[in-house]
Amino acid sequence: MNVTTCEIQLIKLYCIVCQAYDNRLAANAQRLSNNFRPQFTDEECITIYLWGLLQRKFEVKAVYDYTKMHLSDWFPRLPSYQAFSNRLCFLADTLREFSVMLVENLPYDAEIKTYLMDSMPIVVAKGVRSNQARVAKEFCNKGYCSSQQMYYYGIKLHVLGQKRYQTLPLPILSLITPASENDLTCAKGFLDAFHGLDIYADKAYRNTSWQKSLLQDNQTQIFTPVKLLGRRYWTVRTNCILLRFPVPGRPLNPFSHGFMRKPKFNPLPRFALCRACFPLFSLAFPLFVCCLLAVFNP
Repeated sequence: MNVTTCEIQLIKLYCIVCQAYDNRLAANAQRLSNNFRPQFTDEECITIYLWGLLQRKFEVKAVYDYTKMHLSDWFPRLPSYQAFSNRLCFLADTLREFSVMLVENLPYDAEIKTYLMDSMPIVVAKGVRSNQARVAKEFCNKGYCSSQQMYYYGIKLHVLGQKRYQTLPLPILSLITPASENDLTCAKGFLDAFHGLDIYADKAYRNTSWQKSLLQDNQTQIFTPVKLLGRRYWTVRTNCILLRFPVPGRPLNPFSHGFMRKPKFNPLPRFALCRACFPLFSLAFPLFVCCLLAVFNP
């Protein structure tokens, strides 16, 4: 039987999940019942979900339909969609722990000192619904996203990523804050731990006194765009280069164009709203996808 490259990657993913489950993840999925080892295993469920993400199926229903249509021979004990959704809710802590493992094993390059820093909104509700939302009140509140010009109820995902050529940056630090948290205030809380970096960020991080002190104390320089009136370019001035961004007003967001603009993508699945645990993983969903793509598509 001829095995295609796609099938080899699926087998590789399943082996990685099984190894991680046996070594570290099993404690998060432990059951104290007679059904402690169901026929449709947790490893299969996690593999199906992650494989669906790699196939750019960003909705649980799309992942299930794709698996049922194309991978039924590989997963003959695939349950109903409702059972599959409930199993994902049960495995929320396991998926979150697995995302931590992915981050720990990303292929960082210590010689690269160029980084990108930005935040992106994780929207639970927007518009009129943002005043009525009550999901995950201990994490979420109402804030404003200036780049998308919208009020929303949810959180912010702050990421500091290492530059890579023609692909998404590798995240080295991620932080979740309520939607109302200012980007600059958040950055001041974690950048003191880094030294000798060149960081490119948008104008939300512009603060002359803080940037000077960071350069003097940590040798970390932050480059922010300056919007010049009467021109069609954003510019970043340094001692030797002038970087131009052809679309005026477009944010320096390495994640928004890769995830938020994809069709049929909901960073907080609907079925998760009725559970208390799964939203905690879903809030950092774009970062998890970024790590997953970095592992399988270096």
